[in-house]
Amino acid sequence: FRRVVPPFGCFIQGRFYVNADLLEALIPYRLDEESLSDLLLMRGPPPDQALDWRRTLRSIGIISLSYLSAGITWHRTAHLPLERLQDFERCCAKALNDQDLDPLSTLRQLIINDHPFRPISEFVIQANISSGRYFVLTEVLKQTLTRFAHGFDQSKLGLLCSGGADMLSQQMVEGIRDLADIAVEDDMLATAMLAEDADLQVVVISLDETHPFALALQLFLRRFGHRAVRELDLIAPRWQEDSTTVLTMVRNYLKQHRNVDATTAGTSKPRIDIHGLRLAAEDELHQAISRSWQRRIIDKLIDRIRYYVTLRENTRHYHTMAIATVRTKLKQLEQSLIQDGQLRCEDDIFFLEHPEAVGLKIGALSWEDVEPIIRTRRQRYQRLSQQPPIESFNMASKIPVLEPENDILVGDCACPGVAEGIARVIHDPTLAADLNPGDILIAPYTDPAWTPLFPGAGAIVVEVGSYLSHAGTVAREYQVPCLVDVHGCTRKIRTGQKLRINATEGWVEIVR
Repeated sequence: FRRVVPPFGCFIQGRFYVNADLLEALIPYRLDEESLSDLLLMRGPPPDQALDWRRTLRSIGIISLSYLSAGITWHRTAHLPLERLQDFERCCAKALNDQDLDPLSTLRQLIINDHPFRPISEFVIQANISSGRYFVLTEVLKQTLTRFAHGFDQSKLGLLCSGGADMLSQQMVEGIRDLADIAVEDDMLATAMLAEDADLQVVVISLDETHPFALALQLFLRRFGHRAVRELDLIAPRWQEDSTTVLTMVRNYLKQHRNVDATTAGTSKPRIDIHGLRLAAEDELHQAISRSWQRRIIDKLIDRIRYYVTLRENTRHYHTMAIATVRTKLKQLEQSLIQDGQLRCEDDIFFLEHPEAVGLKIGALSWEDVEPIIRTRRQRYQRLSQQPPIESFNMASKIPVLEPENDILVGDCACPGVAEGIARVIHDPTLAADLNPGDILIAPYTDPAWTPLFPGAGAIVVEVGSYLSHAGTVAREYQVPCLVDVHGCTRKIRTGQKLRINATEGWVEIVR
């Protein structure tokens, strides 16, 4: 990654941090470090202060130069049919089968793509960055509604601007639900999967290959098997390599089926009709706007935001495919080195830099040369993985101080709503078997691998994230109350505690 990513940041303690000095040049205000940190971490709108004209002129110049160099991508992605992103699958397959491409060249080709005249659907990283314009459009929409629709409840904007059925992360959830529905139809399979000591992999392997569940799982992994927990981490095994995560989530839905069957009619949590709620919110919005030309402006803004929200989530699906392709190349190289005696253990290759791996391949280095390096880096990786990420370096930041006697934690609202339930602190979705319907999910962060846990949760509390992060985007799709940027929540809250959350006002209380 360090050899491919443009120099707008650097890796610190194993994580990539953006250079705030470069971003500050785009901001037409004179901000102190705390305000700059809050703005870059998306904790709210820009501060209410006068423009600095020197900075404004500088910002206009930089943005103009950026537009001249990358503006074509901006336009090419404005009306890109979402289904065309499937073109990128062919790029990954071609790179995987090209024996002349080493892992580094594969990463560079799939991420940067130096063929400017190819279809824009093959530039998924650039499309993902371009889709970020909805950050600005969302703020424009809020300001426009303040002028045109004074009485409209803007907490419903998340519902109005949600992506809907075209979003691949939502289709992934529905795929896991479908697997659970198939398993329910086979009493023996459902019972085996719900057993406390069940080895889910063994349960599935024991099925006949023509069993409906086995066939459906195969189709699911063919489409989503490149996903993983921590999916941008090359060392993370993909679902197609180890489907335990998927099967665990299927078991969670089986538990929901069983809980619904065990309750009397009307006492179980109903499935929310998101489409109906959206139509009702649209009707309420139109009634709040008096002039037809104002409605057209608002509708256009909402339509554009919906499109870019979906584009952002869907391109994440595909650039994760690029990471999976590079991982496959690395594992192939690793197997070759293990056979030659140059490496000893699985995943050793992920603790080498690319020139070191090449040195082993051509014989310039030996196992004795890299063994101490691998051991030291493995230990460092394990140590840093247990530590929460520091949000910024070398700049002041307003981080709330947790008082031991304080039972209320604050954060930012990503999806409004209130809920009460039992806390389930989960650091890894593969270990989420004890997440019961209605539980409040407490997580250090989320990526798309966590998505199937969202619909059954009573609410979501995330330590690292913003309104525009993955947790907030998906929570709004399912209308699950969600609170993000809740510092210390995974340490302060313990599994089994009763919680009361008011995401609308931005707090969660430990009731005990």
